Amino acid sequence: MTGEPVRYPKRLRQLHWLLALLLVSMVLFGLWMGTLDRTDPLKTVVLPWHLVTGGVVFALTAWRLTIRRRSRALFEAARTESAPARRALAGFVHGAFYLLLLGLPLLGFGVWVLDPHLGPAPFGDGVAVGNWSERLHRIHYLGAWSVTVLLPLHVAGALIRDRAGHRPLSRML
Repeated sequence: MTGEPVRYPKRLRQLHWLLALLLVSMVLFGLWMGTLDRTDPLKTVVLPWHLVTGGVVFALTAWRLTIRRRSRALFEAARTESAPARRALAGFVHGAFYLLLLGLPLLGFGVWVLDPHLGPAPFGDGVAVGNWSERLHRIHYLGAWSVTVLLPLHVAGALIRDRAGHRPLSRML
């Protein structure tokens, strides 16, 4: 092993783990919520919590991207410890996570706005609105399942040693 691994600042590490916890919770909670019937009274209790938490995930992700942009040198130093193929895969996985962390809350909000059974439905409950609501909901659902594919890749990448002999996970602990 050579030298100490590049470590991220404490607030960035805390934000990472908070987002990880929220994302896993939201996926599990959302998939469970999807098993509830539209008329189930429990859905009217849990849906607002899901929506609010999605908004929190969106805001925290935007904040994290801002920190990442301002700390570009730190992230570049961490990237140089990895082989090019690994950097490319890590870039893809991180990019996909950011897309999902920003996109899933927006899609969920769109479903809530358009679906007359879930939200305000300002456009009524016509066939066209129902079709859009269903499409957005399907993409939202597929996005949640995409997280379940990306998460093991992300964890594996964090546990496998890089060229310098460090485990990338050590940057986040």
